[in-house]
Amino acid sequence: GLTTTFPDFNVRWNWRPPGATMRPWVTAVNATVGYAHTIATASQLNALNTTAPDLSRARVDAYPVSGSITWGLGGLSTAAGYTLTQRVDSLPGSFARGRAEDVNVDVGRSFTIPSSWGLGIKNAVRARFGLQQTHTQSFVYADDGSQKSRLVDNGQSAINLNADTDLSETMQFTLQVSRIITYDNNLNTRLNQFVLSTILQIHFASGPLR
Repeated sequence: GLTTTFPDFNVRWNWRPPGATMRPWVTAVNATVGYAHTIATASQLNALNTTAPDLSRARVDAYPVSGSITWGLGGLSTAAGYTLTQRVDSLPGSFARGRAEDVNVDVGRSFTIPSSWGLGIKNAVRARFGLQQTHTQSFVYADDGSQKSRLVDNGQSAINLNADTDLSETMQFTLQVSRIITYDNNLNTRLNQFVLSTILQIHFASGPLR
């Protein structure tokens, strides 16, 4: 077998407001665009035939795009990304076409809980909200393209909320809430999961033992 990835590159652009006019609104903008092209071939050889033709051939093209903005409003940050992957597999007597999409959105901000709530939390709370969705499809065709059959059609969507704060110099509290939906249209299945996690971290330090 032989796998070759070329080209495989990413172009990144960073921007900072040059003057003081926009800095109270936007402090930084980042964007990334990439492309990757992969060819994979496999042959079945033996002692008599060491130059057998390709038994299978796969071509994969990936197009990732992402960006982030850091706002000057209360430390708000936003980010988003999208990746499109296209795949073609050639086999004796048939070929398959696949498509996969991955979308993610992330929003983060730090804030202080009002003392009137009576929670006793004086330090800032770092909160982050995320959304992720993936979808994969693959169809197999006859050599002449006359017949088509769905091979893969599944995906997952997830919503995540994460918040953490320092209760003291030695204690940190974290709250995580997630809802994950996994589905498979070929098998007609759907799994819905809800996850709630609370974490309390305590750090200890000691001097040298005598």
